[in-house]
Amino acid sequence: MNKGIEEIVEDLVKKGDDPVYRAAVDILKALYILYGSAWESELKDTLMGLWGIRGLSLSEMEEIEKLIPKAAEVLDKLGVIKVEDRFRADLGKPKPVKERFYEVSSLAALLRAFSSDREIDRYRYEVSGMI
Repeated sequence: MNKGIEEIVEDLVKKGDDPVYRAAVDILKALYILYGSAWESELKDTLMGLWGIRGLSLSEMEEIEKLIPKAAEVLDKLGVIKVEDRFRADLGKPKPVKERFYEVSSLAALLRAFSSDREIDRYRYEVSGMI
C-alpha cells in the first residue's frame, strides 16, 4: 500500500460521482462505526442505517447494496480492507455458517480519516436515541 488510508479515503471521496467509489466510502464509514471489522450481515445493517439517515428510498438502497462486492474488491486491491470467507457461530443452527468477514487494515488510520464526519455522528446519535 503506497498511500495511507487517509489519502485513499480523500481520493475515493473525490471520485464520489461513481457509485462504486461512493459505496466503497460507505463501507469504510460502516467499518468505522463497527470499530474496524464486521460480518457481512452486520456491515449491511449498518450501511442500511447510514443510507436511511441520508433519506434514500428502498430501491436506491437496493441498487447501492448490489455494488458492495465490487466496492469491497476496490478497497481490497487498495490494501485498505481484507475480505475473507469465514465460519461464524449461529445459535439458530447446529453448525457454523459461512459468511464474509470484513476487516480494515488500520483502524487508527480509519478513525483519523473519518474523525469529523457529520454523517457518522448523526448515525450514532440516532442509534443511541439522542435524536
